Amino acid sequence: MSDSVASVIVVTHNGTDTLDACLESLRQSKPLPLEVIVIDNGSVDGSADLARKSFPTIRVFDFSANIGFAAGNNRGARLARGEFLFLLNQDARVEPDTIQILTERMQADEQIAVTGPKLLSDNAGQKLCSAGLSANRLFYGRDQGYGKDPNGFNVECERLGITGAAMMLRRSVFETLGGFDGRYFLYYEDLDLCIRARMIGYKVVYVPDAVATHPVKDDERPLLFSEFMDTRNRLRTMIKNLSWPSLARFWPCAMTHEINAMKNHLLNRRWQHARMRFSAWMWMKLYFFDTMRERRRIQRLRKVDDSAYVRFLETDKEVPFA
Repeated sequence: MSDSVASVIVVTHNGTDTLDACLESLRQSKPLPLEVIVIDNGSVDGSADLARKSFPTIRVFDFSANIGFAAGNNRGARLARGEFLFLLNQDARVEPDTIQILTERMQADEQIAVTGPKLLSDNAGQKLCSAGLSANRLFYGRDQGYGKDPNGFNVECERLGITGAAMMLRRSVFETLGGFDGRYFLYYEDLDLCIRARMIGYKVVYVPDAVATHPVKDDERPLLFSEFMDTRNRLRTMIKNLSWPSLARFWPCAMTHEINAMKNHLLNRRWQHARMRFSAWMWMKLYFFDTMRERRRIQRLRKVDDSAYVRFLETDKEVPFA
């Protein structure tokens, strides 16, 4: 492939500490991406100005508010011209051939909607950050191979999902699906999109020959993320995407888990945890009709039954590290 047909989208928010290295890695790509689009979500640290100076063909779009990762990438996709869309976190970096390898893999198989590279962690002794996404039957998502030796994940294979930290999308499928669910803001938007791609008959493939790097943060996530966003987005993903028989099968276990989690927070006097969890439940109540409208839209697009993705769900009910 002599010319790239991939648009790169980087959503940034106060990213001056990492954005330059991200864009420098894109500048070293061979061939250069068709274009690099930076969506600045209300940064106040000069991220947009830094981006404009970093790449000869960059297109920077400044927005006054932080609308989140999901909606930010949707904006970028609407502005992009490429046949393929490569999403990259502001703190991630690619190898020179990463984008080319992923693009050529998708060009070789029109049934592939999403691909992702082997994602290494650069602050954990070159351990693996992600070899694709999996989930258990409570729909808790997790990164395959997290923290393990990356040499154990050298075989290309289908996955339930690919992390949005470094994800290649077939533009036509992305548009058919309606893009990411903008209600998610952050977390589970990648897994949700990949499940929906599977529902209309496409494949999601982990491609280890392509390599990228994404630092792992050692500190715990804020409760707003771990208890509120994680909970509401996970439950919304279940309701939207599962068929009624599958929902009847998995939802009671999910609700039992929610009640037990709340009891545990209260018994251990974790009041803030309990408040955030309860807020997630109230959000689900507030947006119930919105969720059901999305469910109807998604189910009308369905071309295959739930086995297309339920077979990838792991049987444990463990709450994974995230």
